[in-house]
Amino acid sequence: MIARVTVRAAIAQRAEEIGWHSQPRPAPKSEKIYRVMRSS
Repeated sequence: MIARVTVRAAIAQRAEEIGWHSQPRPAPKSEKIYRVMRSS
């Protein structure tokens, strides 16, 4: 299982890459991380 810290770091890195923080945005009230289970 991937640690939540790793997921948050990946999201933060992608946000930096696309310039998400270049303009002001309101902070989210909550955050949910889902685990996707796939069958072969």
